[in-house]
Amino acid sequence: MTTPRSSRSATSRTSCSRTTPGRSCTTSARPGSPTRPASESVPARSRPDSCGRSATAARLVLAHPTGYAEVWYGEVEGARITLATDLVARTSTAKEYTAGQRMYGLVEGDLMYAYDMAAEGHEMQSHLWGRLQRV
Repeated sequence: MTTPRSSRSATSRTSCSRTTPGRSCTTSARPGSPTRPASESVPARSRPDSCGRSATAARLVLAHPTGYAEVWYGEVEGARITLATDLVARTSTAKEYTAGQRMYGLVEGDLMYAYDMAAEGHEMQSHLWGRLQRV
C-alpha cells in the first residue's frame, strides 16, 4: 500500500489563529514528520483572591507529538505564573507521566522557570529548571 504524497513544501510552517480569549497554534515540519506542538490554548480571566487582591486564573491545554495531552490550571500573580496539571492523557507508547507542576517568573529581568513531574512510579520531583537571559 502506498502513502499519498503531501502537497506541502519541505519547510516548516506555523498556523496560528487569534481567538478570544486564547490562541491556538500548530507547527508542521516536513511531510510525514510529527506536528510540534499539536495545539496550545492559554485563556485567562481575572478574579480576586482570598485577600481581595486581583489574581488571574489561567488554563493551558497542550498536546505533544510524544504522545501526551495535558490540561493545566493555575494563576498569574504579578510577575509569577503557577500551573498544575488537572489531567494527563498518554498513548500506549508514551512513558508513564501522571502529574506536573510549572512555575514561571521574572527575577532581576530574567525569565526563570521550574517544571516538576511525577512519572514512572516516582513522586512529584524536580524535572527541569532554567534561567533565560535577554541578549
